[in-house]
Amino acid sequence: MRPALNALPIIPRLCWKYIAIRPYIPARSYPARKRRPGRPMASYRKEYAQRWIVERTFAWLGNFRRLLMRHERLLRVYHGFMLLAFVLICLARIFE
Repeated sequence: MRPALNALPIIPRLCWKYIAIRPYIPARSYPARKRRPGRPMASYRKEYAQRWIVERTFAWLGNFRRLLMRHERLLRVYHGFMLLAFVLICLARIFE
């Protein structure tokens, strides 16, 4: 026997977009989610741009299997392959 719809727990973040469930959420006293006070959204865009650069760099380094798997035991050897990967990435960007 299936439980009634009113007896099922509702997670507001997952089902707030469904119009049929919206009336049940305030009735069950779920708190409304508000943006945290702090820095304005304009400063977030600059941070996101910097984050994108870092993520893109890691994605480029992910193309080098030797760096991805890290077979070397010595940090100097790993550092050397990291520099070689950066040189190859820069050369590929220059000669595109």
